[in-house]
Amino acid sequence: NAFLVKTLNKWAFSYTQKIYSQKKIYLFDTGLKTLLTGKQDLGFKAENAIFIHLVKQNLSLGYFAEAKKEVDFIIGGKKNPLPIEVKYVEKLTMDDKRLSGLLLFLNRFSKAKKAVVVTKSFEKEENYRKTKIKFIPLWQFLFYSLTENK
Repeated sequence: NAFLVKTLNKWAFSYTQKIYSQKKIYLFDTGLKTLLTGKQDLGFKAENAIFIHLVKQNLSLGYFAEAKKEVDFIIGGKKNPLPIEVKYVEKLTMDDKRLSGLLLFLNRFSKAKKAVVVTKSFEKEENYRKTKIKFIPLWQFLFYSLTENK
């Protein structure tokens, strides 16, 4: 199973939209991608590591995409979704364009009480309307169990 590939469906309320929308592909062994493309693209590897971490927790999982904007992972349903965005960078502010997908999601689904942005090395908390956004380093997130901290 060294080349195990898994797909992620779009987070949607319509079964048809989930099934027929574009899938995201993740590898359970990123060594193959490194062989093909080299050691760059640490952002992909960080996102892939988080995907594996979430799959191992057996969570209801999808991705959000709308208006050419995206949130990497959405856990849960419409009543209390948890968006998780991976931005493997040193610093990030709320007005950064790289967070436009997350902000679009939070505007559309105001019942989200929490959001997580996984970073390279910094942590902080911000409030966006009624949502608490936690910026957390990748290494710390990988020790974090979402099933224990709902």
